[in-house]
Amino acid sequence: MVECPSGLWCNLGKVVWSQIHRGFKSRLDLHLKSNQRTNMKSKLLVFSQFFIIFLMILPLGQKSEHFELGVLFLVLGSLIGLAALAKNNLNNFNIRPDIKEGCTLVTSGVYAYIRHPMYSSVLVTSSSMLFFYPCLYEYVLYGLLLLTLLVKLFYEESLWKCDREEYLNYMKHTKRLIPFVF
Repeated sequence: MVECPSGLWCNLGKVVWSQIHRGFKSRLDLHLKSNQRTNMKSKLLVFSQFFIIFLMILPLGQKSEHFELGVLFLVLGSLIGLAALAKNNLNNFNIRPDIKEGCTLVTSGVYAYIRHPMYSSVLVTSSSMLFFYPCLYEYVLYGLLLLTLLVKLFYEESLWKCDREEYLNYMKHTKRLIPFVF
């Protein structure tokens, strides 16, 4: 180890460097913890979504006389989802509301009318269960699914607004879930 001719300046430099390093490290730790919280929030939202859908699929109500309407909503929701997948690059697609690194904003096809066609697809497809097994249980679960997807949607939009300037312009020309309405 080389001795510094002026011990005071070397010690002062070490103190300053250690403070800078400690401050950087604490900010890095805070950033990592923030990402872990964000990641956990995304995972919880996705888990909630799939758990509610699983509960909705359980045939606990009485079979309906409106089976055809249920099939219609199932097919319609599936078509919306397929239209969204057709326009979206699979490397772009993320089931979690986090924005993937290197992804691009899709604004054509069904995305020209609604910003979250996959969420619309899930809601329309899941609404078929309200026709298959109309009971209070299904309506409560559908309400919980709607609430979960809205939280997921607003969270994802907040990330897009922070990450991409073009998203703000895209928001002005499209609706969230229902074309021309919401």
